[in-house]
Amino acid sequence: MIPATLTATEARKLLFHLLANVERSNHHYTVTKDGVPIAKVISVEEWDGLLATLEILANPRHRRQLDRRVASARRSLLSHEALFGHPPSTRRS
Repeated sequence: MIPATLTATEARKLLFHLLANVERSNHHYTVTKDGVPIAKVISVEEWDGLLATLEILANPRHRRQLDRRVASARRSLLSHEALFGHPPSTRRS
């Protein structure tokens, strides 16, 4: 098992194993240099999801819409489909 945090030297030695784990299971890793985090290794899918989330949150109109839907869900316990406009994903991480 590869630790979640590893040095740059360890990451270099284990790079192909890290990439396989990231691709296969969406694990992510922190790479350090002199004990300081300098990089993250994450899947493209996770990265794209993070960017999409940031784009939504950075757009004031989308953020207001999301805030309204979250508040409504808390008040009325809406289903996933009612909240997001589509059924939940069946994909497993």
